[in-house]
Parts: sequence; C-alpha cells; structure tokens
Amino acid sequence: MQKLDVKDFLLGKGENHNVNYHLYSSKIESLDKFDIPKSLDKAGKGPKCYEGSIISSHRGVCFTGLLRNISKTKNRLVYILNKSRSPQVSEDEKIRWLDICVKAKALPDYIRNSDIKRDRYVIKLDSPLSPSLLYIYITCLRWIQECPEFVKNMLILIDKYRINFYTAWLVASCFSVSNTWHNIVPHGCCYRGGLASIIDKDEVNIAAARGFRNFLKDPTKYDKRVCIKSADATFLAETNVREASDIFGGNFLMNISRILDSKLNGAMESG
Repeated sequence: MQKLDVKDFLLGKGENHNVNYHLYSSKIESLDKFDIPKSLDKAGKGPKCYEGSIISSHRGVCFTGLLRNISKTKNRLVYILNKSRSPQVSEDEKIRWLDICVKAKALPDYIRNSDIKRDRYVIKLDSPLSPSLLYIYITCLRWIQECPEFVKNMLILIDKYRINFYTAWLVASCFSVSNTWHNIVPHGCCYRGGLASIIDKDEVNIAAARGFRNFLKDPTKYDKRVCIKSADATFLAETNVREASDIFGGNFLMNISRILDSKLNGAMESG
C-alpha cells in the first residue's frame, strides 16, 4: 500500500489571527468589478456611510459578533486577507484551493470571481445561507492567511495522494492546525514528535469526515437557519457537521497511516 511521505508535508507553526472584514449593501452603486465598494482600499479603510448605505467594518482575532450584524441592509461581506507568514500560498495554489473547495461545496461557485491578487473575497449573505455554512466558507478562506501549511497540505493530500476532501481535511488539521476552536472538526496538531510521529501514531475520526461530507451535500437539512433572518449569535458549524454523520455512535477512529485505503475513499463518497 502507498504510504504518506513525511517530506511532502509541512508542520504547522501556529495560526496568525488577524481578521479584517466589512459588511455592506449590494445596492451600493459604486462597486468595482468584484462587487466591492470602491471606497475600500486594500487596507479596508473607507467611509462608514457610503451612498446612504452603512459599511460596517471589523478588525479583530475572530468572527465573533458577525451574525448579529448581518441584515437585509448589510447583505454582503468582503473578507480582506492580510499577508500571511511564510510559507505563503501562491496565486496558483489559491486558485487550485478555491476550485477544490467549490467542487466540495465548501465555497460557492461565485468565489472564483474574487479579487485573488489582492486577497479580497465577497460572500453573498442574502442567498439561503445558513450560519454553519457561512462559517465553513469563512474557514476555507481564513486558512490561506492564518494557516498556509493547512492549504498546502490539503493540496498535496488531494492532488498527489488522491484522498477525498473530507478525510484530507482531518489529516491536514492534524498536521497543521493548532487552534481547533476555529476549525470545523475537532482535529488539530499536538506537535509531539513531528510529522513522522503524527502519521504513525495519530488517529482521525472518519465519522467526522462523513458528517462533513453529508452536511455539504445538503446543508439546509442540517441547519435550517438563514443568516439574514437569524437572531442566533452562534455558527454551530462543528455541532451540525458532527450531527450530520451517519456513522453509528459518531466515532470511527482510523490511524493516519491507513487513510490511503481506496475502499475508504470510495465509501466516503457513497450514498
């Protein structure tokens, strides 16, 4: 059986939390070709009131409070990424990453039209978008800045080793992500012994990958809330992903060294 080569992967260095997003109305007339208000530059500086519409700006370490500020009059979100630490994700890698996420339905199709060169990504909040799915969208984008090792490891797992998106997410988390509170699944890197030790000794919960897959296949089945109508302040992404699993008991542990099993990848996509 093929084995994961430790030399292909990067060990995470800890996330750099620096969130910069803006909420605004889709009715603003002076939007650029990416549907972003022209008043916002790369740094995100701009007037709070623009053409009669309020632009709500936020800078901090996370997206706490985002849901409370979404409304029918602020139905667009532009997430402006800051430059990541090394190793930075190249433009080609970003394009490939967005394509992979779109295929898995972890990002919407229109995200391909983003201002990738300047790392500005618009999310439409007035579609039937649930808070849980919004958080998944945000997480796919935030790793480009906060944890570039995660994105690079995902690309290798999917493109070289042909592992399905959902299982790859678990493995890349064990390789890269230190802050599991910002993740979609409760998997992260403990750093003990390095990557070789993680591959040989650590386990992933295949039930979580199956829940991730089921949720993305039919998100409204598992989260019926709508962002612009919800008064709920919590995303509940991890909870709803876990509850979407169809593996009895929600627990099916597998050593990372065994995740290349072709039967596993086939079973993950079935049903």
